[in-house]
Amino acid sequence: MVTVSGGGKTVAHIRTLVDPDKLGGLFDRYLVMSPNCLTDPNFIPLAKYIERTTGQKKEDCFHEDWDNKIIEETMAEMRKVNAYIRKNKEKLGATHLYSCHITIDDWADNPQISHSPSSPLIKLFTKGRHSQCSTTILTQKWRLLNSAIRVNCHSLWIGRIVSSLERKALIEEFGEAAGSDQAFAEMLKRATAPEYGFLFVVFGLKVRFFSSYRSEFQVVDAAE
Repeated sequence: MVTVSGGGKTVAHIRTLVDPDKLGGLFDRYLVMSPNCLTDPNFIPLAKYIERTTGQKKEDCFHEDWDNKIIEETMAEMRKVNAYIRKNKEKLGATHLYSCHITIDDWADNPQISHSPSSPLIKLFTKGRHSQCSTTILTQKWRLLNSAIRVNCHSLWIGRIVSSLERKALIEEFGEAAGSDQAFAEMLKRATAPEYGFLFVVFGLKVRFFSSYRSEFQVVDAAE
C-alpha cells in the first residue's frame, strides 16, 4: 500500500482486513509490526477484531520495534503447523491450512529491512506464501522497496502521490500492463481524484485495475 503520510492507507488497510466483504474472517493469526501500532488509535479496531476472532492478545501480536527473530519464528511455526495439518488432514477433519497475516508499517525507509537480501521481509514475499503467510507493506515510497518485493506482490494499493519521481516510477513499472503509460497515468489520476480514493491493482495472467474497491477500469483501443 503506497501513499503519502495522511493518505488514508492505515484506515484502508484495517478495513480491508476486517470487513466481511474483503478479507474479514480469512486469517487464523495476525502479526503487526509498526512503530505506531500501540499509540495510533486507528489500530484499536484491528486489535479488538483480532482478539475477538483469534483470541490473540494485543501485547502478543502488536510490536513497535522491528524484530527479525519474530518474523523468522512465525514463518517457521507456520510451516511446522501446516506440515502437520497436511499429514493429518483426514484425522483432523481439516478443510483448510492455518493462515497468518503480517502487517509491516513504516519500515520501508530502513534499507537493512527493505533492501537487504538477508532481510526476513524479503523472505516473506519470496517464500511466505509457502508458509501460508500473507503480508501487507504500508509505505510512502514504492521505490524504497526491494525489487524482489515489488515483483512478488499479488496486489497493489496506490493512494495520493505528490512526488513526481514516485509517480514516474509507478508509471514506468505498470504502464505496459495497462496498455500504455498514458492509460496507467489516467487511471491513477481518476482513481485518486476523490478524497482518500485509490487505484487498486490485482496481478495475474491478466492485470486488473480498480477505482478503490468500487469499480473496474476497462482499457480499450482508441479505434474502439
